[in-house]
Amino acid sequence: MSNNKTMQTELETKIEERILILGSTGRTGKEVLYNLISRINKNKDTNTNDNKIKSIKIILIIRSLTKLNETIKNNKNIEIIEKSLLEYTSEELGGILKKHSVTSIISCLGHDGVWNGIVGNPKWLILNTTKLVCNAIEYYQNNTTTTTTTNTNNNPTTQPNKTIKPIKYVLMTANGIDNLEFDGVRDMLERNILWFVKCCVHSPVDNEQAADYLYTHYRNINNNNTNNNTSTTPTNTTNTTNTAIEWCVVRPGTLTTEEHISKYEVCTSAKGKVLQEHGSVRIQNVAEFKCELILNSACWNEWVYKMPVILDTVPVSVPVPELVPTPVL
Repeated sequence: MSNNKTMQTELETKIEERILILGSTGRTGKEVLYNLISRINKNKDTNTNDNKIKSIKIILIIRSLTKLNETIKNNKNIEIIEKSLLEYTSEELGGILKKHSVTSIISCLGHDGVWNGIVGNPKWLILNTTKLVCNAIEYYQNNTTTTTTTNTNNNPTTQPNKTIKPIKYVLMTANGIDNLEFDGVRDMLERNILWFVKCCVHSPVDNEQAADYLYTHYRNINNNNTNNNTSTTPTNTTNTTNTAIEWCVVRPGTLTTEEHISKYEVCTSAKGKVLQEHGSVRIQNVAEFKCELILNSACWNEWVYKMPVILDTVPVSVPVPELVPTPVL
C-alpha cells in the first residue's frame, strides 16, 4: 500500500506546466518571467506542489540572447530559442510546441510606445502572431499521434490523438478594444474617443483584430452571453467547436510600473473603463493575473473564452501593502 502511495506522489510531482512566453524581453514579458521564476523558487523552498504552484518549465523565443542576463540564461528551468517569432512557419512553430510539450502560451507582445512602434511596421504584429500561434497549435495537435490496435492480427496503426488536452493561450491587448458580447454598447463619448484613437493610431486596431480572431474562430458556443444579448453573436463565426485551443484575452488599463504587486480587480466588461478616473494597472499585477490564469485552474475556468479587464483597485499614488516583491535577477 505504501508503495502505491509513493508511486502516486512521484507521478504527481512529475506533472509539469510547460509555458511558452512570447515577448519575454518587453516590460510585461519580463514581469511574467520573473513571476514564474519566483513561483519556481517558492516551490523549491517550500517543497509544495499545490494547484497554484506546479512544476513549471519555461520556454522563451527571443530575437537576441543579448537581451537576457546570465542568471536567466543559466536557469535550468528555462529553455531559450534564439529566433524572430514571425520568421517561423506554422509547421515549424508547431514542431517546437511538440518538441517541448508546450501546455500554455502567454503572449506579452505589443507595439512600442514610440512613433515607429505606434504607426510603423509590423502593423499587424499581434494579429499575425495570433494567427501563427493558432495554426501552429492546430498543426501540433493534428500531428500528435497515438498507437492503437485496429485489427484481429494485433498490428498497431497510428491515428491523430483526439484526447490531447487543449493548449491555453493568453493574449494581452487593452481595455479600449471592443467586444459587444462582453461590453455591450459603450456610451457616445467613449465610442467617439475610441474611434478617434483608432483613426490616428494603428496598434489598437491590431489588438482588436487579434482578439476578434480568437473570438470568431475559437469561440465556445456553449459559453453564456454575458449581457444576454444574442443579437451580438457574430455572423462570421467559424470553427466554434474547435477544441485545440482555449483562450483568454486580458485587457489591462493604462500600464504603470511600480516595485510590487498590489490589490487589483478583474471584471468582465470594459464599458466605461476608458474614462474611469483610476483606469491604470501595475504591470506586475497584469503579470500576476496572467500567471494565475495558467497555474490556477479555478481562475482559468472562470475566465476562459472571455476578455477580462484588469485595473488596480486603488490609485498607484496611494501606498498599498507589499504583497509579493518582484524577484531581482
